[in-house]
Amino acid sequence: MNTPNLFKSCLLAGLLLAGVAGCNKQSAEKATVEGRWAGFEKGSTEKITVAFTGGRFAYWDARTNELGSGTFVVNDAVQPRQMDLTFEQIPAPGYVGKVGLSIYELQGDELRIAGCEPGSTLRPTNIAGGQDVRVFTFKRE
Repeated sequence: MNTPNLFKSCLLAGLLLAGVAGCNKQSAEKATVEGRWAGFEKGSTEKITVAFTGGRFAYWDARTNELGSGTFVVNDAVQPRQMDLTFEQIPAPGYVGKVGLSIYELQGDELRIAGCEPGSTLRPTNIAGGQDVRVFTFKRE
């Protein structure tokens, strides 16, 4: 094999390995969203706990038992990262079966989620929030 072809082959192999490593990194990042988190909604002092496990989520506050649950899907291939929460059980019956479009930011053991009302076709564009956007900050338990 001549030198230019060997160089191209090595370059291609390096790119493929980098792509595989990148895919593994994304999978590891997805897995880190899973777990139990506790925190607060912006502007509130009421503690909320949420658990993400196997594509499902459940959340509750410090005063009651489970408040709600459903399924979740993340898309960390885009920026900001996206999370879609489909509510199966929720104290507001009008939200059952609706999807809450949100974005999230994960930095170490801190998870921030900004989301719109379930059923809205809008997704937040930044984690700071704004009109009709609820922002939550959680720490891993």
